[in-house]
Amino acid sequence: MHDFQDPRSYIAFEGVAVPPPVPAANAEPPPLESGGQLYVVQRGDSLWRIAKRYYGRGSQWPKIFEANRDRIENPNLIFPDQELRIPD
Repeated sequence: MHDFQDPRSYIAFEGVAVPPPVPAANAEPPPLESGGQLYVVQRGDSLWRIAKRYYGRGSQWPKIFEANRDRIENPNLIFPDQELRIPD
């Protein structure tokens, strides 16, 4: 396979706003000022899977749900590209 380079990183478009490249899905999310991290939901994710990744136990999913009550109405419905706070 060839390494793909995002052409936006070296082509300038005069007068056109070009969004910055999206970080790779396996990149570590940035820390939040209030503690914890920001996570962008990927296709196939669930709160259980995210909790398992960050806390080692899927049963810790309510911790993520509580920290994101303003973003999640139903813990069974999260969507790709949704940003979630992952508390410490």
